[in-house]
Amino acid sequence: MAAKVPVSLSLEDDTPSLARKLDFDSYDDVAHATHTPNPDLAVVALDSVEQNPSKDAPSEKSAVSISDDSDGEAAYQSNLPTLRYTALSFLIMFSAFQTCQTMVTSMFTDVGNISLAVLYSFYSVTCLLGPSIVEAVGIKKTICACGVIYVIWVAATIPGSSALFVVASALVGSAAGPIWIAQGVWMSLLSKGKDTGRYNGAFLSIFFLSVCAGNLFTGFMFMVTSGGSSTDSAVPVAAADPRPPTLMLLALVAVCAAGCTMLFFMPTPDDQNKTSEPRTPLLERLKMTWSVTKERRTMYLHIYYLWIGIGIAFGWSRVPSLMPLYLVPWSMVMYGVGLFVGSMTLGRVFDQRGAMPLVIGNLILAAIAYGIVLLVPAGTNFSECWPFFIVTLCHGGIEALLNVLCQSIILKYWEGARVACSFSIFRVVTGVSVSCAFFILQVMSTVPY
Repeated sequence: MAAKVPVSLSLEDDTPSLARKLDFDSYDDVAHATHTPNPDLAVVALDSVEQNPSKDAPSEKSAVSISDDSDGEAAYQSNLPTLRYTALSFLIMFSAFQTCQTMVTSMFTDVGNISLAVLYSFYSVTCLLGPSIVEAVGIKKTICACGVIYVIWVAATIPGSSALFVVASALVGSAAGPIWIAQGVWMSLLSKGKDTGRYNGAFLSIFFLSVCAGNLFTGFMFMVTSGGSSTDSAVPVAAADPRPPTLMLLALVAVCAAGCTMLFFMPTPDDQNKTSEPRTPLLERLKMTWSVTKERRTMYLHIYYLWIGIGIAFGWSRVPSLMPLYLVPWSMVMYGVGLFVGSMTLGRVFDQRGAMPLVIGNLILAAIAYGIVLLVPAGTNFSECWPFFIVTLCHGGIEALLNVLCQSIILKYWEGARVACSFSIFRVVTGVSVSCAFFILQVMSTVPY
């Protein structure tokens, strides 16, 4: 009888679950499985298996692929310093950006939601052009140039001019598309389609700490400069002084500039320097993006793309507007905790269990978050605001969960130029849903709640 040899065989289908892994006790079991009709299996990564029970290992001609976890672990550990440095750079730069973003609707009460809607509208458009921009300019140059524009946007919060800030929002929206397309291509070159959940989770868990870091800083600044311990305040955000201290905004500009500077020293995978292939014309790139859009797997993902966008608008705009300004940073710290914990753990879950656990977790968190908002009236007193901390915690978990799910699927199941096209679709649909949600929230803000 043949010895028991653990064999891992990857079997794929075309459903949203996307992949499953079967473990066999021996090579005899592998051979038997490949000769058993099963309509659920669309692809079997196996051409032939030598069915000799006296053999304990496959022949040299066998196409069975035995997973070598040590090689994958070695590649991951080798890439980890590069991944961490880049994620840290994004963390520092976006700590300032995201902190300002949470206060936009409070600082610019007349055009807050409009400016964010403009930002994400331009973001959606430039996401379509992002793959061509990255291909023409290069990954690192694209990220660095766009990083400078983020610094300009944070600086635009200081003068307090609504018109200037709307223009700056259009500018940073134009930079947001290319920088995130470039980041997605960079991740695909780093992971090479293996352990994508782990790579993506590692990057996002570091990056999403920016929400905690920036809002912790802002919360303490409020305490120091404006005595934000007035827990008995019953003044809504819009009625209170909407402008944070200028010193705080200057500090955020400095933080954003520091993160942007680090990007200029960002290590990049060697593969990005290969330019032997001719550049794809813009029209051909758009046709390729459209062909990816029509794939059934992409159509399934559109549901989650839309959900991310709506959740961002609700979590970053509507919930903070229900609280006193000095409490907004502390609420968003909870948002960051949800982002960090979710990203840190869910990548491995995706690699080992597939998409379904993440889908179920998303539904549970959404039921908790939206249930609280519907059942608890908007409070303006500290003692009445605690339910919204739970809401922001759940929203952070939802955003982390959906980002890990969608981006890990893209990295795992698309290759080459189609990776950038798939990320382009992801960013476009998300951006459109965010901008539409912000426009709706702006209209709602003029109607008594």
